[in-house]
This record gives sequence, C-alpha cells and structure tokens, in this order.
Amino acid sequence: MSDRKKNTNISIQLESIPEVQKNSFRVLENPDLRDVFYWHHHPEYELVYIHKVNGNRMVGEYIRPFKNGDLMLIGSDIPHLNFDYGMAEACEMIVVHIKMQFKTQICAFCPELSEVFTLLDQSQHALVFPSLAKDHLGPKMLDLPKQDSFDQFLNIISILKSLSEYKEVEKMHKKPYPLLADSARNDRLNLIYQFVESHYQQKFSMEVLARHLSMAPGSVSRYFKSQTGQSFIHFLNQFRINQAKKMLIIGKSVSEVAYETGHESLSYFNRNFKKYEHCNPSEFVRKSLYNKNFYKQRR
Repeated sequence: MSDRKKNTNISIQLESIPEVQKNSFRVLENPDLRDVFYWHHHPEYELVYIHKVNGNRMVGEYIRPFKNGDLMLIGSDIPHLNFDYGMAEACEMIVVHIKMQFKTQICAFCPELSEVFTLLDQSQHALVFPSLAKDHLGPKMLDLPKQDSFDQFLNIISILKSLSEYKEVEKMHKKPYPLLADSARNDRLNLIYQFVESHYQQKFSMEVLARHLSMAPGSVSRYFKSQTGQSFIHFLNQFRINQAKKMLIIGKSVSEVAYETGHESLSYFNRNFKKYEHCNPSEFVRKSLYNKNFYKQRR
C-alpha cells in the first residue's frame, strides 16, 4: 500500500474523462488506485480487462468476486468502484473508455457495426464475458497501449465485434441502467434521486420529500412508480442497503452502518439487510471476500 490517505467517501462522483485529441477511445494502462475507494460514474462506456488476479466487481447494485482476471463492459453512467481497490499489489489492467458519440455517430450509421451498436446497448446491463473471451481477447487488449491511435481504433472495433458474438454473457443487472441523457429530461425524477442521496442517512417522511418537490405525498408515490416501475419505499430501502454494503466493505462496524444508513435500530437494519441480500450483514462481510486478506493473494 502507498502512504496516500485512503478516500472512503462513498457518494457517487462524476468522473470527467479528458479529451484525447478528439479520439473516439481513451486507453488506460494499469491505473493504480489500490488505496482509493473511488465510487464513480461517467458518460463513456468502459471496457475493462484485468489480467490473472482475483478481485471484486462492484458495479451498480452488483457485488461479486472474480477469479483469475476479468473482462467486462460497463454502460454509460453506471456507478462502479475501481476494480483494484484494496489489492496488495498492482495488477495488469487495461481500461478503454468509449465515447457515446462512437455509438450514436458512427455505429448507428454504419451497417457493418450494427452488432457493436447492439452490444453497447446491452452494456447498460453491465456485461461480464466468459473465460473463453477473456483468454482470447485479453492479449489483444494488453497490446493496445503500444499502438498509435489509428491502430487502436481498428483493434478496439475488432475486439468489440468479437465480444458481440459471444452468447454466454452474464448481465450484472436484469434491467438496464437508464442513460442520464434520457433521465435528464425529467428534472423531477432527478430531484428525487438527489434528495435520497442527500438524506438517506436520516429518517424522513414522504411529506418532507413532497414539500421539496412541491407535490402532494400521494402524488410523489404514484409518479415515482409510473416512472421507474417500483415503489419509492422499495427504492429507498434498496439504496440504503447498497450504501450499507459499501460501508461494510471499507471496514465500518455493523452497528455504525445501521445508524449511518437511516435505520432506526440494529434489529431493523438486520431484517432489512436480510430481506434484500438474503444474509445478515456479518455474513455478507465474510462471504463477500472484501476483507484485505483476500487481496494478499499474489498473481
């Protein structure tokens, strides 16, 4: 571990991807953020290859370990944690950021790239590719940093085309994450999300949220259900449990997490956690393999 102070702020941060000579892609080699808890999102699609190490995927509501490397495609503005967080040693990793304009301005008007267009659409589920794809395409991704921008362009398209042909692909989320470009048209829904992110640590009533939105309490519930397909209470509980999992991962105690996520009592927190995660918080900590001993495994 380096001597840098860990960043354990778990609010969602918008990452601004710098322009690289107006290129469609940006290739990062071995971004070393092992001691930074960087929970973030960005409008670019993200293709990630991790070479022959064990770690964890924390993408949206999905938290699972991976073994012997990974290959995944994460859609636009899906929040995720840097995949090397907590690792004892740096790992070989290639991250490719793909601009939305590549899909909307190139793939959409090029029939030869229709499969790639569909793949990027599907990436709003956040996709994990099988070991065969990882073994076949991983070496090609490791070669990308050695190439000029033109060769990168051709080879990334080739990699995406190959990925579009795999059938055994795991979707991290059953429902696709909405594009912020779509949800931005609905300012009221965004205000609800912002309110929850700012107030989930406290107990609040629908009346308080309704006043914030200048709506009647019953209208808020009906509106949220019509826009998202789920009840507001379900969304709030799920949001609190997701935040709780992130706090548990960075080492906070169960009782501390219970009260920092707006739960009235430890027993209520345990019941709510088990309802959504099918295990209690202590079991989650053990099973998730997020303690630092897990990351002491060497490549």
